Amino acid sequence: MPIVLPRSENWNDEIKTFLELPLIFVGKGGPNNLYFLVKNTSDELEKFINTGCTDAAELNAITEEEMRMLMKRMEELKFRVEKCCQRIEYMKHSVIIHYPQIINPKTGDKISLIPWFMLPGRPFPAFIYIYAIWNYYKTGEKSLAKTAAATGKLFGIKGFNKSTVSRSIKAFSNIIDLARISAPLPTDEAKPSDNGQEAPVDKPELAGGGLETPKQCVDEKLLSHIPEILNGVITVEALKEQYGEKMKLLPKPINDSGSVKLALSGITGEYSTIIVDSGSNRGDKGDRRKRPARPHNRGMKRMQRSYTFEKSTEIKVTRVDFIKACRCLVMNSATIYHTFLN
Repeated sequence: MPIVLPRSENWNDEIKTFLELPLIFVGKGGPNNLYFLVKNTSDELEKFINTGCTDAAELNAITEEEMRMLMKRMEELKFRVEKCCQRIEYMKHSVIIHYPQIINPKTGDKISLIPWFMLPGRPFPAFIYIYAIWNYYKTGEKSLAKTAAATGKLFGIKGFNKSTVSRSIKAFSNIIDLARISAPLPTDEAKPSDNGQEAPVDKPELAGGGLETPKQCVDEKLLSHIPEILNGVITVEALKEQYGEKMKLLPKPINDSGSVKLALSGITGEYSTIIVDSGSNRGDKGDRRKRPARPHNRGMKRMQRSYTFEKSTEIKVTRVDFIKACRCLVMNSATIYHTFLN
């Protein structure tokens, strides 16, 4: 998967415009697959992510009205729009998320518009994996099991285990190395512009009477680039051919063991206090009396350590605040590094 650095003095405005979109490019010798991350999802999906509550078994990434408009617009351009889906596990719910995929029938190239938190082929939202990684480093890298317990409690995932935490850390480390991320990933809404000033945050426009215009999940700027990309006017390969050395591929991995902790250090909130008591019965540190060796009952099933958690109201506030920070982190990272954060 070619990943490119969009922040370079040598690149002209055309390249910057293309690369300052929240997209992930995946291509392996055949048709190209691109994923555009949609920041503002449908109200029903937004509510589910923020509250963890839903009675629905299936939810749409964008509104039905927007889906109809998208299909009409793309079909006029001779593209095909299909409705794809993926199941996610979150807050004790198993929900199917439907999202549009736009296909150029001549080339087979595809662009999928997926919610910002979705990881293709993964059962949990991105913010769950990110929290597990962040929590492990935030709590001093002491216990994978404790981090897994805190993550499972915070996001309502039964059976979230230390193996998942370990694999997530390894995968994230590879991403950090590949994209050579050597600074904290940004978690603020405003992304710095080329002149060093903060870029303005998009806000809903107001119609007559002070009411907000109908919700638009997919940004118009993003939609305008879809035909260019699917028609081959703009591709990573074309940019490489046209601009040669100005298109700088990433160097080899830096293999910096501390880079993961640094990359997530932009998450500064107090989100780690989920477990208030580890449930340990080791007694006073000064107690050094000799005791007989404990019997090893190989036939007995090992008991899972129990933990005492924060109050549910506190956990809810922590979850909502972390997801908000994480959404900015994911969108900014996709715009800057063009890679999934797991």
